[in-house]
Amino acid sequence: MENNIQYKEQQAELNKIASELGVVVYRPDYHGKARDKNTVLFYTEGDDAHNRMVDLEPHSYTRAEAHDCMKYQKVKIPEKFVWRDPSGVLKTPMSMVCLAMSLLTLGGSTCGPFVGKRF
Repeated sequence: MENNIQYKEQQAELNKIASELGVVVYRPDYHGKARDKNTVLFYTEGDDAHNRMVDLEPHSYTRAEAHDCMKYQKVKIPEKFVWRDPSGVLKTPMSMVCLAMSLLTLGGSTCGPFVGKRF
């Protein structure tokens, strides 16, 4: 993907949008270095800093895992051990991200049912 001009343009545009919105771009590599990095998550600067602190803890939990601990075992996991989700970071600007991506993608929208929706 590093040699793909369209991919580079998309990533640059996502960085620009994130900068304008004041959020942090995170690109997890779920597939290893041999595959592309299509997953892009947006976090507030505060949530990004919090998640980096959680990474330093000996144990960590997703929000869903922490919720299940409370629901099924009545154990409250302290917030300092719980990663914050990227969902909800972009309340209304998500359609702007989808529009930008659709303009950069050959053949139309990449966001399908998300275009025009409010989050």
